Amino acid sequence: MDAHVAASVDKAPPFSEEQIATLSRLLQRPPDTALMRWRVKLSCGHIVETTRHVSTVRPTDHGSSSQHCAECGEDGRIIAYEPIGRVADYPSPPAPPPAPTPARRKAIARRMAKLEADLAELRREAAIMDGESPQI
Repeated sequence: MDAHVAASVDKAPPFSEEQIATLSRLLQRPPDTALMRWRVKLSCGHIVETTRHVSTVRPTDHGSSSQHCAECGEDGRIIAYEPIGRVADYPSPPAPPPAPTPARRKAIARRMAKLEADLAELRREAAIMDGESPQI
């Protein structure tokens, strides 16, 4: 069997960059904001915490009806559970910039006027270089 697998792998074409990117995205750990913490009671009697994706309604869904117990080392069946909350909250949105003060507005207007004058000067220089008569 190992020889057959090795021969098949040797014949397979290499992955494309797009396939590698897709596999990387699929295999990476979900962000902590997508994980829900659960407190579960196991059939061994111990209570442990576990995480599941937030789309999981119960920690026993999708074939996850047992959990390793760190206290006794057994794989116990989950017999009771309660949600604790997400592993991490979404970051709060950044605060909006403060409203410009009258002094700041004047400084911006001065800067804009200077930049517009510089732009007009550069356009005059470019027109002269192109052999055109400069416009005023």
